[in-house]
Amino acid sequence: MAPFQRVLCPIDLGPNSRQLLEFVGKLVDSDTKLVLFHVVPMPIEAVGQPVFIEPLSGSEHEAREAMKKLAAEASLPDAEVAVLTGEPAAEIINAASDHKCDLIAIGTHGRTGLTHFLLGSVAERVVRESPVPVLTVRCGGAHPIAAGSVLL
Repeated sequence: MAPFQRVLCPIDLGPNSRQLLEFVGKLVDSDTKLVLFHVVPMPIEAVGQPVFIEPLSGSEHEAREAMKKLAAEASLPDAEVAVLTGEPAAEIINAASDHKCDLIAIGTHGRTGLTHFLLGSVAERVVRESPVPVLTVRCGGAHPIAAGSVLL
């Protein structure tokens, strides 16, 4: 039996998504329920400008189809796919609870300096606020690097 029964794997649909899925696919076995999760981010409002924020029409459907395709390509056809619109870190943390997951396996870009300051880090916030263990996986190189519950 696997040490974790339900694993939430947030996917940003970026260029390293497949690498993350292949890594996570090696961690789970047939007894583990894998939930692939994507958050369609809300458009960013201009600083100080009151703007009504609405998601782009059809974004969730398109993301769901892309997630299903990624799951099939990574040989994870039994993975559950879930897509929501909102603020990524908050929705990931909520999804872990909603899906009763006992681990979050999330990719990180490893940004530093000004880029990290301006863009923030969804993975870093999830590590800080998650009620369950978080495995961060730094993707982008030849082989992904797992950092456990420590964000390097």
